[in-house]
Formats: sequence, structure tokens, C-alpha cells
Amino acid sequence: MIKSVATVVPTFLMSCFRLPKTVTRKLTGAISNFWWSSSGQSRGLHWVAWDKLCRVKREGGMGFRCLDDFNTALLAKQLWRLISVPDSLFARVGSRATISVWNDPWIPAQSPRPALGTGSSSDRLLSVQNLIDRTSNSWDMAQLMGTIFKLDAVQKFITTMSFVPSYYFTLLAHDPAAIPPFQQTFQVKVDVMELHILDLAVSIARPKKVVVQNQDEAAVTPKEPFVPHFHRSVVSVSDGVVDGAIVFQGRLPDWPSDHALNDDRNRFYVLKESEWQTTYWISLYLELLICATDRGMFGILQSGLPKLQILKVVIETEEEDQNPPVERLNARRAHVYITFKGLAKSPRIDDHEIGGHVERKAIIRRVIDAHSGCLNLKGSFWNDKDQSRRT
Repeated sequence: MIKSVATVVPTFLMSCFRLPKTVTRKLTGAISNFWWSSSGQSRGLHWVAWDKLCRVKREGGMGFRCLDDFNTALLAKQLWRLISVPDSLFARVGSRATISVWNDPWIPAQSPRPALGTGSSSDRLLSVQNLIDRTSNSWDMAQLMGTIFKLDAVQKFITTMSFVPSYYFTLLAHDPAAIPPFQQTFQVKVDVMELHILDLAVSIARPKKVVVQNQDEAAVTPKEPFVPHFHRSVVSVSDGVVDGAIVFQGRLPDWPSDHALNDDRNRFYVLKESEWQTTYWISLYLELLICATDRGMFGILQSGLPKLQILKVVIETEEEDQNPPVERLNARRAHVYITFKGLAKSPRIDDHEIGGHVERKAIIRRVIDAHSGCLNLKGSFWNDKDQSRRT
């Protein structure tokens, strides 16, 4: 147990950092107490000094690892890799060489990957070292949060003449924080996957012109054309799994019970009112759901969207997303459960309650493909009758 578990647990940290002596002494003390204690409730009687037990067996020891020496050996191994493989990503980071934000696999994940997207026209050559605040030696959060553009105008709008259409937009937006003011034109393609429900795929969202800084600042138009969604798949699907997550495909889930919300905090997070009020896309998703399911009953074409009042928002993510709220809100795969009122009629034929005072429920799924960057939204209204029917 000591060799296979106790001395192995801190291996990752020791391969990256020099642990303080106080830490290694506490770890060594805990391992030594485990070895000499017969019940696990006391430190036991230590018959032999621990450094003697760390000797190899042929010298009378037990072959246990001295944590200080093991820490030194692991760091020496990393140093040798820096010397022997100078072109590795680890060596380039250590030497502050340029690591591309968009091309190099610098983000730790199950499979290390670059940042999603391709960057705007002004930061295509952005490197990881540009994301670090040198005064505090920490991440520059202003850089990491990126730029939130504000829409100014729709310059062009085209739709395909097909039963399930694709929409093509040319949008003009500006950066409200930029001094002097900065405007950018974007191309966006939205594919409708199924009619009369919220089932959309945003497969392209890019600047109209890309500045190539190593070619005399020449401006060129992206070569990849707009292609209707029925010519190619917009989400990578392999063996029935969308981007590695079975739970975020197929039909939408049931509304979570109060028991699940209270007991499964790894999956579910109940947003505070201040959090969902400052998260613009939550109300946007709900408005998209209402528009997608409108069949003349909401009167949106005549009077516009109704004034909605969001009452509660719950977000469900994968179990590794355990640090609310920022990581939850930015998760690539999520279910958003919204309780709201202000909608006079429900689009469901089995929901006969009428009035803006009636509390209604909506479930919306968001999936962002890690490889293509494609955004998929799927949503529907929920009624408690759905639970009894499925049961």
C-alpha cells in the first residue's frame, strides 16, 4: 500500500514543484504512522528510523521512497527533458518562446488542445505569453474574457429556399470598450435542424476580412464558403456520441427533481439572481425558444416578444465542471433549466393554462464542438405531465 498508493499520490505535484520541507515531513509522518500503527487510530511505536526503512532491501531497508529525494529525481527528469528535447512544447513554454493560442495544444484536458476558435482579425498571432500579467505573474483576465461585441446593424440577410432552411447574416458590430471605437463586420451562418422547435446550429461565426500580418497587412476574404447544413454534418458524431458526451445528445432530459438538485451538486448548480441577470445569453436562449415555437399563438409578429420574468435558472454540466459559477456558465456542454412567467399561452396543446402569471418551464441544451467550434442549441417547453407520461 505504501509503495503503490501513499508515495505515488503526490507524484504529479512533485514532478512540477519543489515541495517545502514542512510538507514532505508531514507526508512522511503520515506514511510512517500508517506503517507502524496496528489499528490505524494511533501513530504506533516506531522501532526503526524512517531513513533506514528507505534503504534498498539488500542494505537492510524496505525500499520505501524518501520523498525529498524522489522530488529531486522527478525535477531532474524534467530538466533532462528540457535539455534533450528543446523543441517540445514544455521547453518552449519554459523558455518563453511563442506558443500559439489558436494552434498549439497548450490547454490541459483529457487530450491537450488549443483554444477554441480562430481569433479575430487582430489577434490571429496571439501567443500564450500575451495572456499573462507580468506584474502579478497571473492570468490577464481581461485578455482571457475576450471581446464582447455589441450589434450595430444587420447589413445582409439571405436564406436558402429549402424546407429546413439555412440563414446567412452579415453583421456590423463594435467593441464598446475599445478606445478609439472599433467596428468589425462578421459573417454568421445559422442552420435550422428541425422546424417548429428550437434546434439550431451555428456552424460559422467569423470576421468578414482577415488581416494577414506577415503579408504587408493585406486584407483577404476567408476562402471557406458558406455551405448549407445538409451538405455536411455540423457536429462531429462518432458511435452515437456527440463530442464524447452521451448525456448531451438525443432527446432532452427530464426536469430535475428537488432531490437531484440538492444531492447532485457536481452536475447541477442553481444560479443566483445576480448571476443569471448578468448572463445575457440565458434570456436570449429563452427568447429563441419562444420565436422558434411560435405558430401565431404568441402574436410575436404583431406585437413583438412578450415581457418575460425569469424566476429561477439551473445549469447542468458534466461532473468535472465543479467550480461554479464561471466554469459552469462557460461549459461547452450544458443543459439550462429556466422557470419563468410572462407568456400568456403555452405552445403545448396539452397545457391549457392561460395567463402571463402562470409559471412555465423551459429546457435548453447547448453543445459546442471542441474541434469545429460549432454551436448547437436545442430546447423545448416542459410540463409536469411529461414526467408522468415517460414514467
